[in-house]
Amino acid sequence: MIPTSLRPALFVLALLALGPVQFVYALTLPEALNRVEARSSVVSARTERRDAQANLERALRDPLAVRADTLQAEQRLSLAEASLERARYAALSELTNAYTGVLQVNEQAALAERGLALSERSLEIATIRLENGSATQLDLGDAQASLDEAQNTLRAAREARDLALNNLASILGEEVEAADLEGIPGTFFAELPPLEAALESAERHPDLLSVEQQAELAALSADVLDPLYAPQTQIDTAESQLASARSAFEETRRGFLLQVRNLYSQAENARETLRLEAASLANARARLQTQRQRLEGGLISQIEFEQAVVATAQARLEAEGARVGYLSALLELQAGSLVPLGGPFAASLGGER
Repeated sequence: MIPTSLRPALFVLALLALGPVQFVYALTLPEALNRVEARSSVVSARTERRDAQANLERALRDPLAVRADTLQAEQRLSLAEASLERARYAALSELTNAYTGVLQVNEQAALAERGLALSERSLEIATIRLENGSATQLDLGDAQASLDEAQNTLRAAREARDLALNNLASILGEEVEAADLEGIPGTFFAELPPLEAALESAERHPDLLSVEQQAELAALSADVLDPLYAPQTQIDTAESQLASARSAFEETRRGFLLQVRNLYSQAENARETLRLEAASLANARARLQTQRQRLEGGLISQIEFEQAVVATAQARLEAEGARVGYLSALLELQAGSLVPLGGPFAASLGGER
């Protein structure tokens, strides 16, 4: 018999014999989004913003700086700030899509496992029915084909899960397991902001701002020319360039705002899909409850109830896909228009402004 005083030491030795202990912790979406500031695109944009700020301060202190020098320095800072905001929103979208991608394929794998179990059960039933003369060889072949298909589906789902996990791990810089990821908090499913707010925010998007700044520079170039010291041909050329720059800006603006409207429409469609899939899931759950009662009452077989369970799992997967689709559409709208969603997304952007 082992003395009581030696038992703790032997327990530790037993643990050591099992190899190094790996601590596994659950990863939440808010924790994943805390990596936003570490993304290379955000780091680069933050560096450019600091450089642009320093450049503007130098220009303002320079007694020899002319209006064009100051304007270009101010424009560089404005563009750097807008680019940093876009980089952060794009990183939020990238991280969220990678995280929810794992959740989705994990659900798909779980559904595929249920489907495989059901197919195995169906093959077993078909075999029994063939033996007692209530089924044909064709019925058995159909059951076997369904089983083969279920096995292929499960294999594909597991491969997709591995790819999604590798993608998330490469973004986070650490290995994760699908089972360690927690679900998406309801607070992340924000209300769709008004279209007017998205269009207004889009006016400061760097893709549009850069073209507007070219028109501002062209206006300054024309404004500083005077017939007293500039030839008329130079003035005419500057005014022509200004007209071209303004025309280019208006054309770019129309096209860009159309893109924002399309993003908004996609978010509206995703919201409607979410509503419909949520209703379908509620109906599936109600049917499952009915089938459970019928099973308990001896009105249906176990295999029929198992089919209802799989159908409900399929409805849950589709509803989860709709939730992820709506969330992705919201984040794409935010990155494409710079309209802030606020809430938990704003809390993830706690870095240097």
